[in-house]
Amino acid sequence: MDNNRGRVVSNQRVALIRLDLSNSRNIKHPYHCSPPYTLKYVQSLLTKNQTAEVKLFDAMTGRIDNDQLLKELTEWQPGVIVYSVNVSTLKEFRRFNSAIKSRLDVFAIAVGSIEPRFIPSDLDIYLPGEAEVEINAIITRICVGETSTAEESDRYLRFKQDKHPNFLVTDLDTLPFPTYSVEEIKDYRFIYPVNLSKKLHWGHILSSRGCPYKCTFCSPVTRESYGAKARLRSAKNIVDEIEHLKAQGVNMISFDDDLFTISRHHVKAVCEEIQRRNVDIKWLAHSRIDNVDYEILKMMKDAGCVLLRFGIESGSRRIVESLTKSFKQIDWNEQAREIFGYTKQLDIASHALLIIGSPTETEDEIQQTFQLVRELKPDIMQIHFFSPYPGSSSYEQLKQQVDDGELLDMFHYDIPRHNFSKIDSEKLSEIRSNFYKKIFLNPRFFVRHFFKYFTFYANNLDVFYRLSKGMLYIR
Repeated sequence: MDNNRGRVVSNQRVALIRLDLSNSRNIKHPYHCSPPYTLKYVQSLLTKNQTAEVKLFDAMTGRIDNDQLLKELTEWQPGVIVYSVNVSTLKEFRRFNSAIKSRLDVFAIAVGSIEPRFIPSDLDIYLPGEAEVEINAIITRICVGETSTAEESDRYLRFKQDKHPNFLVTDLDTLPFPTYSVEEIKDYRFIYPVNLSKKLHWGHILSSRGCPYKCTFCSPVTRESYGAKARLRSAKNIVDEIEHLKAQGVNMISFDDDLFTISRHHVKAVCEEIQRRNVDIKWLAHSRIDNVDYEILKMMKDAGCVLLRFGIESGSRRIVESLTKSFKQIDWNEQAREIFGYTKQLDIASHALLIIGSPTETEDEIQQTFQLVRELKPDIMQIHFFSPYPGSSSYEQLKQQVDDGELLDMFHYDIPRHNFSKIDSEKLSEIRSNFYKKIFLNPRFFVRHFFKYFTFYANNLDVFYRLSKGMLYIR
C-alpha cells in the first residue's frame, strides 16, 4: 500500500468496470441483469461534481466480453479504474487487473465483497461494501492532484487487512439519481414475463438498503446492499426517481431492494406518494410471505404493483428451519399458500424462488418443495442450487470443505462443483431440469400462461427467445 503515498494519476479519465463471470458461457439457465448499483452511483456523483470524464463498462450485459473490454481500455487509457467485484467475478478480476496494469499506468480501486486473501498485490485500494461516497471523495482528491497522506495510506491498508467493517450509506436521499443510456435501459432488465401488452423499457431502483433477516445462505454476492439495519429512502425521493426514469423512456420499474417490504410504513408511504402524484407506472418488487398480508398487497396493487418475487426456498419444514428463513413460528407452507392465494385474488403475478441441494437435503425433501410449487401455481419460478457464498453464515460453517477452485467457479444457476446434499450433482441437475419441464410444458400451465402472456411475448420477442432457449438447454 505504500505505493498509494504520493501517487498522482496520469489523467482524469475514470473507467467503472463490471466484468463478466469466468464461466458465463457454460451457464444456460437464463438470468436477468440488474445495474451495478455502486458503479452507477459513483458515476452519478462524479458527473454531478464534474470531477472527471467517466465511462462505465459492463461486460455482464453481453455487449462486450472481458477481452474486448481490455482492448478498449488500453485504447482509452484511463487514469483511474474502479471495479465492482465479488467471488463470482474474482477470477476474471485478478486476471484482468494484472493485464491492464502491465499496459497502463492506472490507479486501481475495487469495491465489493471479497476476502482479503484474494486481493491482488497490484490493486491500489480495496473498499468493502457500499463505498460510492468514499470512492467519489478519493477520485476527487487524486484528480485535482492531491496526494495521499501517510495516515490515509495506513487507513486503506487496514481495509485491505479486513480490520474495518463494510462501508454503508446512511442517508440514501443524498445520493444523486443514476442516469441510463438507451443501451443500458435495454440491457438492465428483468427477463421474465409481465402481464402488460407493450414493449417494456426497464428502470431499476433501490428504495432501501439492508435486511434484518438471517437466512443462512444470504450473502453480499446475491444482495444489492449490505448490513442488517434497514435504511429507507423517503417516499418523495423514490417517486422523484421514478419520474426521473420515466423521462428517460422507462415504462416499468423493478424495485431491486433485497426486501422491498422490509417496513410496512415504507411500503405504505411509497404507494401513497405514487397515487397522490398520479404517477402512471407499473412495477415489481421482492417480498417475503411472512411480512405481507392482504391489506398491504391490496395497497401495492392499487399503486401499480404487477408482480412480486417470493423466496419460498423449500417445501420441507426441516430445510426451511435449517436455512433460518423466518423470525416467526409459522407453518411456512400454509403461509405460502395463503399469500399466493391473495396475489391471485388481486391479480398480482407471483414469482417463486427455490433452492435445492441444501446441506443434508434428500430427494424426498426436494419433492416436498416441488409438491408445494404445484399447489402454489406461481406464474414463474427459478430454481437455484444451494451456494455457500462468502459473507453468508453457511460459508462460515462449510468453508473448510470448499477449495478455492470450487469457490471461484461457484454460481447458483450452475451445476454445483461441491454440493452438500445427499444427492450427487449430476442427479441434482437432472432433478431441476425435469421439474422445469414438468411444470412449464404441462398443458394446463402452458395454455394458462400462453393466454395470459401472449401479447407480452409478442411485444418482447427477445424475452421469449431467451426463455425458450433456456428451456431447450437447461441442465
